[in-house]
Amino acid sequence: MNKATEIRIKALKLFSQFGYDKTTLGKIAEEAGIKPPSLYNHFNSKEQLFLETFEDAVGEHVNHVYMMIQKIENSKVEKKLYTIFKEAAMYYTDKEEKIMFINKALVFPPKELKDGLKAKFFHAEDQFTALLEPIFFEGIQNGEIREQSFQAMLTTFYCLLDGLFMHSVNGGRRSIEDKVNDVWNIFWSGIKN
Repeated sequence: MNKATEIRIKALKLFSQFGYDKTTLGKIAEEAGIKPPSLYNHFNSKEQLFLETFEDAVGEHVNHVYMMIQKIENSKVEKKLYTIFKEAAMYYTDKEEKIMFINKALVFPPKELKDGLKAKFFHAEDQFTALLEPIFFEGIQNGEIREQSFQAMLTTFYCLLDGLFMHSVNGGRRSIEDKVNDVWNIFWSGIKN
């Protein structure tokens, strides 16, 4: 692992615990085992470090979904979408620091970084959508899914995941494990043919 990656990992831990404003570059440097001026060998500013750390956190999730899709590419559409839904919902339950970091960054963004965070979040969402779109259209084409608006199905899919995400913030794995199947069954009954 290179030093910049190590710094981002340490920064994520501190940002998730203390938030952006209360996390100092000095504390990040101390956690990373370097002197504060050495941070500037890797990042131009605290803002850049925060944005790159956020981008890593949301990008890692998209990469996880991509890898999972590769494993289930020959499955029926219902199984593909269910697996993606369940894995996406459960992904952060074992990554408490990441979920707290992402949640704080999105709900209480530093004013000066709000636009940058939104752009990075929507970029990751666009990547996730690019993975989902062909699966939904495959389901429509092969008759597993009723012909309807892809955008409406996608919006519903994301809203349900967002709700489960908030449950995991507040209660962890146990609070959403049972809910995933219930939520999925209602969603699937609304789109299946």
